[in-house]
Amino acid sequence: MTCKNYCCTKIKNFSVSFNDEVILKDINFHLHCGELVAILGPNGAGKSTFFKALLGEVKYSGDVLFMNEAGEKIKPKFGYVPQKLDFEITSPISVLDCLLASTPSSLFVRNKKKACLDVLEQTNSLSLKDKLLSNLSGGEMQRVLLARILLSKPNVILLDEPTSGMDAASELLFWQIVNEVKKTQDIAILVITHNFNQAHKYADKVILLNKEIISSGPTDKILFTDEFKELFL
Repeated sequence: MTCKNYCCTKIKNFSVSFNDEVILKDINFHLHCGELVAILGPNGAGKSTFFKALLGEVKYSGDVLFMNEAGEKIKPKFGYVPQKLDFEITSPISVLDCLLASTPSSLFVRNKKKACLDVLEQTNSLSLKDKLLSNLSGGEMQRVLLARILLSKPNVILLDEPTSGMDAASELLFWQIVNEVKKTQDIAILVITHNFNQAHKYADKVILLNKEIISSGPTDKILFTDEFKELFL
């Protein structure tokens, strides 16, 4: 499939190796704007390494390019929502203050606050603006983290098991917000998940990954293939 007439991110011949051990081999696919793609694979398949490499935390070979509306090929801007924060929040900082600290320095103070309030509204988090980060529930924190990366106007959002540990109501709300962001802002989204029901319900496409791409395509097709059954059933 080509990317003519619309934006996409192209992953080409993408590989990662550690000490001669192949972690990812020849990953090739296109991720289109306004599309949510779920990455499914067993433990050790290289899913987290793939995200780390895209974020520049791990060296890789190959190409990662974003084609904008003008047909220009540039390096894509990624926004990352982790499964959970890897540190404990102890400082008494509010949600709004946290977002204000994340806004581009080029914006005037008045515009910074408006930008922060806008993304909080987009993620159904406006009521949390004065709440301390340390007092947020897991679901609230994920929505705030999503709001935070929206400030940077990414081309691609990376979600790593984003609803792990959430209750059913928080999980449903989070995916409703993600789906709305995808549609209204035309942002491409990659999500790592072990939840097949979530993938079936929310993903436009699925990639089966086990160090290399085993299969990829429309969700309704891939989740019923022999390749899927061999990996998970």
